[in-house]
Amino acid sequence: MAPILVLLAPIAGALFANVVPQTAVPLGFWRGLVVQCTLVAAPLAATWWGPVRWRDLPLMSTGARRSFTLGIAYSLVYLFLLFAAQDMGFRVSHFDLARRALGLPAVLVLYVPLWGFLEALWMSYVYAYLDLALLRRPHPSWPGLALGGAWFGALHAAVQVLAYHVPWARAWPDVAIGVLFCITQSITKWSRNAWGAALFWTVSNF
Repeated sequence: MAPILVLLAPIAGALFANVVPQTAVPLGFWRGLVVQCTLVAAPLAATWWGPVRWRDLPLMSTGARRSFTLGIAYSLVYLFLLFAAQDMGFRVSHFDLARRALGLPAVLVLYVPLWGFLEALWMSYVYAYLDLALLRRPHPSWPGLALGGAWFGALHAAVQVLAYHVPWARAWPDVAIGVLFCITQSITKWSRNAWGAALFWTVSNF
């Protein structure tokens, strides 16, 4: 039961997000914050309820150097692409409104632990659960990575509909966001360690 709650945590968060009044500014940031808070189900399940435990995530010292090296390399590539996009006139951050309304320090205090590490931890839990419990494969595997990406993308589309009331016709392309799960967790696959994936997700998700 616990893994199902973890897998569906963003859906629960999207439903709860509707309690945030329309007058809240910026509305998307506060509703997104509610969604992110529900991801705490992952560390709670890893601590008390199984079948995925902390050792399975894997946030450990073994492989950490290779994982961090990959995380830094991925982050540098992302930052290069980010600055290139800005030079071309593209708007690339979904926190622009929040920074203007709340200020950068407040956004960072909320962002780094919730949109950064906690979401990366949730992703690691999902990846481990799909491998170890659903697919019954040694973790981390390529099939688990692909399935996790598909689930991540589907959830993002559903959250757009449930939390932000975006029509399905406009929300369904968000399934492509699942590619970001695959890119991020490929660090875990290559290094068998999740620290670098957490670093890259924190950098790239801002």
